[in-house]
Amino acid sequence: MKDILSGREVFAITRFSSEQRIELEKRGFQIFELRGESVASLKMNGVGFWSNWHNGLEIENERCKASEVAINVDDLFLPGSGGLTLQGQQEMTKKYSQSLSQIIPGVKAIIGTALDYLDLDCGYTSKTNMSFFRRAGSYDNASTTTIGPGENYLYVGRSFNGLPLVAYRPGKTSNSDVRVLPIIVPANYI
Repeated sequence: MKDILSGREVFAITRFSSEQRIELEKRGFQIFELRGESVASLKMNGVGFWSNWHNGLEIENERCKASEVAINVDDLFLPGSGGLTLQGQQEMTKKYSQSLSQIIPGVKAIIGTALDYLDLDCGYTSKTNMSFFRRAGSYDNASTTTIGPGENYLYVGRSFNGLPLVAYRPGKTSNSDVRVLPIIVPANYI
């Protein structure tokens, strides 16, 4: 569906219940809205990228889902998640999700797609003039479930010059600065 005035696509948004919002915020999470952005739409809105290997590839036009999500910008990454393979990170996220859903029913933690993290970080940066990857005080990057060239998994962060970075690593390798940034979503998020 398109907005009549702006011509932009409008997506149905999956939302937290008011009780879930209260419990998440009580525990230090901030609620954000994924806007259904793609690399191409971010570029059209003036976002520059440090990486360019994705130019002209299908991933440029893939969009993230439209949903409310929660992250803890003051404590972004799961401790001990750097240096694990993607499979190890997924297992760690599953355990974290199970413990969180016992405290806040109807939510789950996921490792997002590359576009989820790009949309989140670019939206956060446009409001605060600071990438949440840089708030972490380092150059840590978020592991993703998105497959890139050669069956490699993508990760997202910010480059040394502050531009969004999308890079890739083989799924069976580990990298200490590619960590799990759990995205909390409503349990009905697909």
